[in-house]
Amino acid sequence: MLAKLCLLLNFFIKIGLFIGIFMIEKYEYSDLKPENVLIDHQGHVRLTDFGLAKQLKYVKDAKGKTTTFCGTPEYLAPEIIKGKEYGESVDYWSLGILLYEMLTGWPPFEHDNKQILYSKICTEPINLESPLLSPDARDLLASMLEKDVADRIKPASIKTHPFFKDIDFIKLYKKDVHPPFIPEVVGTFLFLS
Repeated sequence: MLAKLCLLLNFFIKIGLFIGIFMIEKYEYSDLKPENVLIDHQGHVRLTDFGLAKQLKYVKDAKGKTTTFCGTPEYLAPEIIKGKEYGESVDYWSLGILLYEMLTGWPPFEHDNKQILYSKICTEPINLESPLLSPDARDLLASMLEKDVADRIKPASIKTHPFFKDIDFIKLYKKDVHPPFIPEVVGTFLFLS
């Protein structure tokens, strides 16, 4: 179980670092979900499918906000569903949904009917009672999955959250940490860094 948790944390942190870099460049990814997270031949995380990404500094609105309704239903932030203006904060909501799913095995909101799913995302509280969640994980998820974007954790505060107290983000960013899982790759693939 500990090895699995280390693997998941490694993936989550690297995805978070990528989203942070994306945010600095004023991009919004818009489609963070497990299917878009790949592992390269060295065990490092790669994101794929940038079809919904946009550079917010070029959005007509000078505030760098958009109102495009796009993304995978289970990972949509409430502000997207409600048709409100949004920016990079929606990627941190999706990152919180992804972390929840990685730690518990299922997303916090599910339903076959999209309208009911959207209603759940916008109105139902996050169930943080799973015994799979540590107190620090509960606190981080509660702050990342805050429905009101004004109260949601700010990106700069995520790295300093107690959940990550033993993480050296600089080493991870520089790929100085040996990945806990290296896939067996058959054939030759081209990965652009």
